[in-house]
Amino acid sequence: MDANIDKYDKMPNRSGMGRGDGKRRFMENRINSMRKNLANKEQQQTPKISKEEFTSTQDEVYQNLDKLWAAYRASYSKEDEDKLKAYAEANGMSLAIYHEVVKDERSEIARIAFNGTVERPRGGYSENYGKIVNNPSEYGRTPRAPEEYNLEHSSLWNVMKQFPEFASIEKRIIKGMAQAGVPPEILPEMNLNDFRHLLFNHCSAGQSTSFAKIFPQLDDNGNIVRDFRTQKPLTTSAKQRNTIRFINEHPEFYDIMMKVPGARKDYVQELINQMKRGNTDMTGFLAKHPEWKDQTAVNLHHIINVKDCRVLTEQGRPLSDINEYDNMCIMGCGTLEEVMQKKITKPSKHQKLEGAHGAMHNYDTTFRNSMQYRHKWGEYTPPGGDDVIARMEPGPGVCCMIAFGKDFMIVDEQRKERDLERQKGYVKVERITPLAQVQEGSIEK
Repeated sequence: MDANIDKYDKMPNRSGMGRGDGKRRFMENRINSMRKNLANKEQQQTPKISKEEFTSTQDEVYQNLDKLWAAYRASYSKEDEDKLKAYAEANGMSLAIYHEVVKDERSEIARIAFNGTVERPRGGYSENYGKIVNNPSEYGRTPRAPEEYNLEHSSLWNVMKQFPEFASIEKRIIKGMAQAGVPPEILPEMNLNDFRHLLFNHCSAGQSTSFAKIFPQLDDNGNIVRDFRTQKPLTTSAKQRNTIRFINEHPEFYDIMMKVPGARKDYVQELINQMKRGNTDMTGFLAKHPEWKDQTAVNLHHIINVKDCRVLTEQGRPLSDINEYDNMCIMGCGTLEEVMQKKITKPSKHQKLEGAHGAMHNYDTTFRNSMQYRHKWGEYTPPGGDDVIARMEPGPGVCCMIAFGKDFMIVDEQRKERDLERQKGYVKVERITPLAQVQEGSIEK
């Protein structure tokens, strides 16, 4: 641009062209204003620096950013978070802090999808969501529009959506957030307890004082299926779905249960009826049928344990495979009375028992490896000092393991074939050679 504008000061004031004294003063003011702006721009121009100086400055910025990030990761305090964001903004960077999904949270998400229930949380909320918990009416007075929410901004949701149960209630979660007035900008920092609270209070399909069922059954049109008598929503879960599939595909389960010493026909028949509805817990029948206290209790368990779900990631499998049918096994877990004793005496969710292979969670399938217990099958005896708790480990293709021994197992050959095909697929993927290595000729012939 030509910055020499002095020539405009000496323009003749020609008559008939509208350039009176007023117009001339206006032009002089405008020219002076342009001069000042040009002078300011020249002063504000960034001085040129060398490439080495630029690189050094950038390295210093990133080093300081790393230090602030490490301080924040060590404390997770609001003060350190504000320092980190302020430094990033001062250096022309836009920083969004996402909640980091840890191993225990992945396992807990898998458990919620498996059981179909969420427990009432007792705290541990993120700072901003905690404000909503403490002042629900204040946020609820200004509900949001569902269109404001993008769940992809939540690292937890990106794990949850891998499970079909959670994917089916995505719209319910967004609707619950909108009704509760959750600010969309706090999605990246929401932790699992935040989602638990949201699911329990705003996405429940039926709840008690301590837990809520959150996955309603849907028909082909996406409508909630209800009990025709009570009109309550019918719910589902991975456990229910897999239990129903097992009992429908394996009618020989009845014969195996009847082989157990002391088995009662009425109990086994009622157990099968309950399993066709997706239920394996028979302790609720003890009040009406106390004679069933010595009958064998069964439950659906994971072959690869939920707390070891990282194994799937290492194999390149989706996390949702932890709850799929091929990773399930119907297993015996003592007597009904023994299971009831666990329920009554269990002081906390994470109580552990010392087992032959290390500590196990109280609700893991266990079996006391004592001769006395084996000879008195079905009769509850308090564990003695020499008793050892051992976990029954199903082999390839085993979908049912009521007790030790082949007479109490069901081997699904189709499942075994699927496992073998899956393993071949992993081997094939692992043997793929990067194209760069081929081009460099680094492959041994």
